[in-house]
Amino acid sequence: MMRKNLEYVVCTGSSYLIPDFEEERDYDSGAIILRVSKNEMPENVLGSYDPTHHVIRIRNDLSMNEEMFVGKHESGHARGIIDEGRTDAYAASLTGYNLRGAYISKLRVAW
Repeated sequence: MMRKNLEYVVCTGSSYLIPDFEEERDYDSGAIILRVSKNEMPENVLGSYDPTHHVIRIRNDLSMNEEMFVGKHESGHARGIIDEGRTDAYAASLTGYNLRGAYISKLRVAW
């Protein structure tokens, strides 16, 4: 999906980022999914969940297996799982892939 222009809307002192395209949502949690470039994430972070805006961000340069695992890992956070080990187990149970086992030195989860 190509990202189009984004519009900031200010309402009662809070800013909200409103995309002007049909948003992709995570089926399990209902969170909005944004695919972002490596430069838009902290170093060595593959994905993150923003609970304030209910948004999952996933780097757009990941392999298919990495993207599936990171997406489901962040979906676990969006569903309320805080513990990293439990979110990894949740993601692995849905994808059949365990990113941490293969890339533990590469991955750092952002909060």
